[in-house]
Amino acid sequence: MIYLVIGLMILFALFAVVLHDVLMSVLSLAVVSTLLSILFFQLGAPVAGVLELSVGAGLITVLIVLTISFIQERREQGRKPKAVWVVFSVIISAALAYILYMLAPRASSVALLPARWSEVGEILWKTRSFDLFPQALVVLSAAFGILALLRSGKGEEK
Repeated sequence: MIYLVIGLMILFALFAVVLHDVLMSVLSLAVVSTLLSILFFQLGAPVAGVLELSVGAGLITVLIVLTISFIQERREQGRKPKAVWVVFSVIISAALAYILYMLAPRASSVALLPARWSEVGEILWKTRSFDLFPQALVVLSAAFGILALLRSGKGEEK
């Protein structure tokens, strides 16, 4: 299940880069953030998963969509990404992944044991508890910023 979530994260991250529509790219990044929070839950870091879901998938997506709606310019660029560059980057990425796999086969085989995934959650969250307060401050300041933007927008309409 973990590998499926990681694969979907990579797929939607590629969609965010390749798509021409900015709004669709933002939604793809929201899906990546949601999948990352699911991964945090699977690795045993539920608080990190909740914060990623609220900040990454919720707050950042709302801020970017709000910014797009304020700007209201939806012009497409004339340049289209060439398929050659996409194929070239996939081939280079696959070659680098293969080289890294061949250089450290013992390290990857030890890390892939099923009993070790629970320890990843402990490392991700229990040793990183110091950043809980700054993340909460970011959420609160963004919420107050959105409220201030919405109130100032209503005052200009009158």
